[in-house]
Amino acid sequence: MKLRLFIIIAFCASAFACTSSPTSNLSTTVALEEYGSRLGDQSFLVFPELREEPIKWFDSIPERGINDALPQAEFVMNAQPGEYFVFQLGVWALRDDVEDVQIEFSDLKGGSGNVVNSSR
Repeated sequence: MKLRLFIIIAFCASAFACTSSPTSNLSTTVALEEYGSRLGDQSFLVFPELREEPIKWFDSIPERGINDALPQAEFVMNAQPGEYFVFQLGVWALRDDVEDVQIEFSDLKGGSGNVVNSSR
């Protein structure tokens, strides 16, 4: 009985420990006030987001998204062979409406030199 109770408690504790912390969102007004000087005269900001964190708010932005997009670093993802790896790109229009948004894909290049052609 004690062993069974211990296993149940350990299982519950590990389940709660693995939950991720909620994403910290800023209203777009506050985000522009706080990051405006770092954003410069950009008309929009594009930030990546994984499928586990759906983009669903139109009046706020994940603070992590701003920080990830500012240094213009590469967005690196790891996928297993044969896996459909889903991600999103959020576009935040900073000061005015953004019209005629287009996206262009380049080849995906793996660390071992494998390439997935952009036409695929």
